[in-house]
Amino acid sequence: RLGRSLCVDSRSIHAFITKDGKELIRENINDGGNRIITGTEPLFTNQEFYNNSLASSETSGSSEVTLNGKKYLYVFAKSAESELTLCTLIPMNVVTKQAAQIGNITVVFVILATLVALFVGTIIALSIQRNLQGISTKLNQVAAGDLTVNVEAQGNDEFQLLAKTATN
Repeated sequence: RLGRSLCVDSRSIHAFITKDGKELIRENINDGGNRIITGTEPLFTNQEFYNNSLASSETSGSSEVTLNGKKYLYVFAKSAESELTLCTLIPMNVVTKQAAQIGNITVVFVILATLVALFVGTIIALSIQRNLQGISTKLNQVAAGDLTVNVEAQGNDEFQLLAKTATN
């Protein structure tokens, strides 16, 4: 059950490593299954990146590593209580693919937010323009000598106040 919850991707490799260097490795395989590997040649304990993480004072961390010619994101977490270290190798192409998907989603949201802002801005600008044109037309009639003009503006803002002042 724990192995399933650790499944970051079908090509990830997970291991529990004891204080004495014994590895319990769970490797996902392409058909959706997985296999548990024990007692074989060590995968993690003979690697420099693993030994650096053990020597580190950090209880968890990550770094980009190369193993057997492939690039991985190496993630580790040490347990002080059980003296186990959990290690995971996630292929970098999986990490970058997920980052690209996040980038695409971000672009879509930025475009949507821009369209909404343009729509709202256009509505506000048209409302302002309509009120200014109405007030300007009525003030031109007053300037031509028609003092019976009633200046009106829509809304409840400064334009309404200006229209009331111009009517008085």
